[in-house]
Amino acid sequence: TLTFFSATFLMAQDKSIVNTDSIRALLKDASQSDSIKHLMALGEASFQAEDFATALSQYFQSLKLAEATGEVHQAAYATNNIGRIYYDMKNYEEGLTYFDKSLQYYQAENNEKSQGGVLNNIALIYYETDSIDRAIEYYQKALHIKKKYGEKLNIAAIQHNLGLVYMQQKDYAHAIQDLISSREIFKELGYYKHVANASNNIG
Repeated sequence: TLTFFSATFLMAQDKSIVNTDSIRALLKDASQSDSIKHLMALGEASFQAEDFATALSQYFQSLKLAEATGEVHQAAYATNNIGRIYYDMKNYEEGLTYFDKSLQYYQAENNEKSQGGVLNNIALIYYETDSIDRAIEYYQKALHIKKKYGEKLNIAAIQHNLGLVYMQQKDYAHAIQDLISSREIFKELGYYKHVANASNNIG
């Protein structure tokens, strides 16, 4: 299975239950900046509940506020997660549109570190639409950034994705190289479920 990046790395994401009633209560008297954060929290809760229509509505509300107040980082976050929802809905054209917007926002604030996750997500879209060469190109860009910042878990995830793409291309030398590297990092970090997945893919 390919690994997806949300605005924060999905595999490391806090899956705790969000008290949506409390957040809605906070929204009533919240500042615009806090409203953006509350709407995003609601969007994430709706996404986890697989209520994609509601999640999109909440993320779009947060995006509108972020753009109106010039909060570039929050706009980048919202557009990436809107792209993620469209990806899960298999609406790859809209997914790519919003990932591209997210990338542009992160570039505007010179946030190279966060660009890596979005580049991975763009690669996922290209993979799903059979643009394999483009997928490899974007995975490699994402991997370069994550290596630069020493983000081991993200490096392992991208190498795992890249290995699977190479495997599909029957480029077994590159596939095995990336999958083994991915497996060793997962093992070092104690992500044994992912160690097993990588081992299964190596065969």
